[in-house]
Amino acid sequence: MTKAEQRRIAWEKGNERRFRQAALRKEINALDPTDSRVRVAALFRDPGDFGYVRARYLIESTNRFGPARIGRLIRKAGLQAGRLERRLSELPQRERDTIADYLEDLERPAVFRTPDFTTEDLALLSRICNTVADRTSGPSRNRLLSIAKKCELSA
Repeated sequence: MTKAEQRRIAWEKGNERRFRQAALRKEINALDPTDSRVRVAALFRDPGDFGYVRARYLIESTNRFGPARIGRLIRKAGLQAGRLERRLSELPQRERDTIADYLEDLERPAVFRTPDFTTEDLALLSRICNTVADRTSGPSRNRLLSIAKKCELSA
């Protein structure tokens, strides 16, 4: 087999994969939002022949999932955003299952939740922000004063 034949075969194989991926994304996008999330979650659990598809492309093809919602989903799942740049077959089963769980249930509680501060903690944080703001100027000062005010209102 010559190099030209090898290149042609590789080119045909690549085109076949790209066309299959495009057809899958069109199929998912044609579904209503709930069904498309369920279909993508099923693909995350068992990619089958679609292990070569990047996780981000698959989630982006889901209706009503843009960059902001994808970011929220990943943060709630407790994963790093860079993990979505991997192919489905490159992600461990645990991560694929976690993403699938959060796709199926959007109201699922976050893995990491915000800490609960006591009133003493909030008062201390307010005093620290005010002290640092007195020694700062510009936008940083305004941000520190804003944080201090929020802490005072919450306390």
